[in-house]
Amino acid sequence: KFNTFLKIHAPCFRLDPNEAGYGPNFEKAYDFVKAYDTTRPVQYERGGYDSKTDIYCPMYVGYGYCEKYSADDALTKPFIQCEYAHAMGNSMGGFKEYWELIRKYPKYQGGFIWDFVDQGLLVRNKEGREIFAYGGDFGRYPASDHNFNNNGIVRPDRKPNPHASEVRYYHQNIWTALTDTVRGEVEVYNENFFTDLSNVSLYWDLSENGTVVAEGLVPDLVVGPQQRVKVLLEGYRFMKPAEGRELTLRVAYREKMPSPLMPPGYDIARQQFVLVPYGFSDVLAATADAGENPLPVKKEEQLACLTLTAGKMAVTFNKSTGWVDYMDVEGRPMMEAGYSLRPDFWRAPTDNDYGAGIQRNMAPWKAPGMQLKKFEEAACAEGRQVVVHYELPDVKSRLVMTYTMLPEGRLVVNQHLIVDKNAKKMPGLPRFGMQMVMPGEYDIVEYYGRGPEENYSDRHSATFLGHYIQSVASQYWGYVRPQESGNHTDVRRWTVRNANGYGLTFYGPKPLECATLNYLTADLDDGMIKEDTQSHSGDLVPRPFSVVTIADRQMGLGCIDSWGAWPMEKYRIPYADQSYTFVVEPSR
Repeated sequence: KFNTFLKIHAPCFRLDPNEAGYGPNFEKAYDFVKAYDTTRPVQYERGGYDSKTDIYCPMYVGYGYCEKYSADDALTKPFIQCEYAHAMGNSMGGFKEYWELIRKYPKYQGGFIWDFVDQGLLVRNKEGREIFAYGGDFGRYPASDHNFNNNGIVRPDRKPNPHASEVRYYHQNIWTALTDTVRGEVEVYNENFFTDLSNVSLYWDLSENGTVVAEGLVPDLVVGPQQRVKVLLEGYRFMKPAEGRELTLRVAYREKMPSPLMPPGYDIARQQFVLVPYGFSDVLAATADAGENPLPVKKEEQLACLTLTAGKMAVTFNKSTGWVDYMDVEGRPMMEAGYSLRPDFWRAPTDNDYGAGIQRNMAPWKAPGMQLKKFEEAACAEGRQVVVHYELPDVKSRLVMTYTMLPEGRLVVNQHLIVDKNAKKMPGLPRFGMQMVMPGEYDIVEYYGRGPEENYSDRHSATFLGHYIQSVASQYWGYVRPQESGNHTDVRRWTVRNANGYGLTFYGPKPLECATLNYLTADLDDGMIKEDTQSHSGDLVPRPFSVVTIADRQMGLGCIDSWGAWPMEKYRIPYADQSYTFVVEPSR
C-alpha cells in the first residue's frame, strides 16, 4: 500500500528546511538526490542564489526586490518565495501587488503564504466565554512568541478570516476582460496549464446601484488551457441606468460537476466591472423636492449651546467645545448621550502596525489636543453655517470644521486639516475621518459600497460593489487579538438604522470609508506595547450602542511581514493638508 501511495502521489520536487544553515551536508544531500533522480528540482532557502538549489526561494522580500530579480535576464533560476505575505491578524493588504508581478514575469512563480491557520487553543476565560488562547496565556514561563503564531488565513476553528477572500481572488485561474459593453462580449482567459473549461459555466448579472436588474448564463465554454476566447453573454442587453445611477457587471464561473470538497454553485472565479460609474453630486445642492421657497433653517441659541433645525432634523452644538453633542430626527435622539461627533485620526493598531512600530510613530494622532479658537455661526446662501477653528499643537496643525444645515434637513460636514509646512519629522495619519455614537436601537447597517466582508484600501479586490443589509453586531470580525476591523471602502451611501427604517444616512461627493461597530476604538486598542496585555476578541463585551465612523480614508494594512514592514506608500495618509465632506440626513 505504501508503494502504491508513493506512485500515485509522487512528490514533484524536494524541499530542504528553511531557517537553518548552509554547509557540506546540504550539498551532499543535493548531489545524492540528483544522482538518484534528475527530474525533480531541489530548493533550499538558506542556499541563496549561488548554491546547490534549483529554485531561488528567499522569504519576505518586498515588491521592488521581486521585480528587480524577475526583470534581470542574467538571473535564470525560478523565483518562488518560500514564505511571504505574512497573514497575521487583519492583514494581506498589498497581496494584489505581489500577484501583479507574479503574472507579469514568468520567472516569478509565486510563494508560500505564512501561513494557513491561526495557531490558537479554544479555552474559556474566567467569565466562561470562549477565547483562542496563545503564547503567554499559560503563564510567563515557558517563553513564548505571544500571538505571533496567529498568522493564518483561517482562524483556529477553520473559519476563513476576511483576508482569505483576497487570497482566493488572486489565486483563481479564470480571468475576464470586458471587450464590448454594448454587445455584452467578454474575453475569457483560462490560466490553467492542463485543464480546459468544458466543466465550467459562466454566470453573469447586471446591477443598478447594487440591485440585480438582469442575469444570464453561458452554459458551455470552449476554452483550452492557456487560451483566451471571446464569449457573448447570452441574454445580455445593455441598459443605460437612470441619471446618476451606477451600472455594474458581475461574472462568475461555476463547475457543472463539482470537484471533491467543492459545494454546488461555488464560484471558482469571479470579477466585477463598472459599466456606468456612480454619479457623485454636489452635496450642497438643494434636493429637487425642497421647493423654490423651502422653510428657513431655524436657529435657537442659548448660553452654552446652539441648535439648528430644518426639515426633520435638529442639530445642537456645544459652544464651549464646538462639537455636535446632540442630533434628533422628528424628536428621536440619534446620538448616545455623553458622546459627540468628533474628528477621528486613529485606528486600533493591527498586528502589522505593532510589528512595524506604527502605533508609536503615529502616537501624536491618537488623541491630539484640540484648542478651540473661534466659533462662528451665520446665514449662508445654502442655509445656515457653523464654522469652528481649532489649534492642534501636538501635531503642529490647524483644523477647520464647517457645518452647513440645508433647509430640507441635511447637515453637510466638512473637515479641513491644515498642517505646518515647515514642521519636521511629523508622522502620517492612521485615519482621516469623524466618529459618532448612536443609541443601541440603531443596530442595522444598510449600504451601497464594497462588501460583504470588511475591506481596506489595499485589500478590496475580492469585495464587490453591492447593496448590503447587515447587523451592526456582525461587523466586527473576531481576530484572535482585538484590533482594527469592520471597514468598508468605496462607500456611496451608508445608513445606520433600526428595524423600522429610522436612523441616519451618510454620503459624500466622492467615495467614503465607513464602519459601524458595537465597540469603541479604545476597546480594540492594546496601547503602545501589546505584549503588556493578553487580550482576546472573546474577552470583548459589546457596547449597548453603535459606533459610527465616516472617513475620507484610513491607512492600508500591508502584508510584506509583521515585524517592520509598512503598507505601501500609496496606501498611507501623508502629513499634508487634508479635506473631505460628507452629508448626514434622516434615513426616512
